[in-house]
Amino acid sequence: MNHKSVSKTILISLLLMIILAGIVQANFPVEIVDQFDRVTQLDMKPQRIVSGAPANTEILLNLGLVDNIVGVTNWCNNPEVQGIAKIGEIMSPDIEKIIALEPDLFIASNLTGKETADMLTKLGVKVVALEPHSFAAINESVEIIGRATGTLEQALVILSGVEQKLVKAQQVGEQTRAKDLKVLIMVWDDPVWTAGPGTFHHEALEIAGAINIADDSEVPWLVMDIETIVMRNPDVILADMDLDKIKTNPQFKTLAAIKKNQVYSLGDFSLPVPALYDHLIRIANLLLESN
Repeated sequence: MNHKSVSKTILISLLLMIILAGIVQANFPVEIVDQFDRVTQLDMKPQRIVSGAPANTEILLNLGLVDNIVGVTNWCNNPEVQGIAKIGEIMSPDIEKIIALEPDLFIASNLTGKETADMLTKLGVKVVALEPHSFAAINESVEIIGRATGTLEQALVILSGVEQKLVKAQQVGEQTRAKDLKVLIMVWDDPVWTAGPGTFHHEALEIAGAINIADDSEVPWLVMDIETIVMRNPDVILADMDLDKIKTNPQFKTLAAIKKNQVYSLGDFSLPVPALYDHLIRIANLLLESN
């Protein structure tokens, strides 16, 4: 999907959300179609919420719902939830602990899995599942949580802000696009793991006006051998690791990115949350300054 399509998709989604907000507002009961295409009816505004993933927790905090969170995973490390009960791992939450917390709502994720979501539903827990794999899907997840928790108005304020950030990143990207910058995203170095289409990293490069050297991959995450990297010769490396380790690696010494000293920190792309748009703008600005 190109950058203009991304913008159009997100803008249309926002307009639909605004129309929806005028119809639904915070009224209950409300029917939620989640990102697993599951349908859940919530009869009342949830007062006790359990989060099944760090991203879900961050969105709940963004919406001002810290006092409603009664359970989080072991990976939810935001200081605001450190004193809250833990339900175990993201991929294998403790079902008994979740039930014991008596939640009005459990927010699952793609890592939780549909099987766990369906099991909790059969046990009488209201479940809404999120699976955001794109910037547009992040926005949808914010809208879904906003509707499910009676905070749609706050969600729309957040979405208005991220749309402005997207437009800013696109404007910067338009200035960068003519440079045909080739970029390697590196999340591990031995072997080199990189991001292809279907990841936020790849989509960020598209928006920011650069070319992902793994753009022909048929899988979202892949190992790229050194010979291929040298042949494709990236102008920029964005890395989620020790930058000096990359700069001093003799296997990379012929790369344009090394010669131009254009090895930058990727930043935190681990959570599909609105804050990802801030990293998008930062990357767009870094690439604008590159050559």
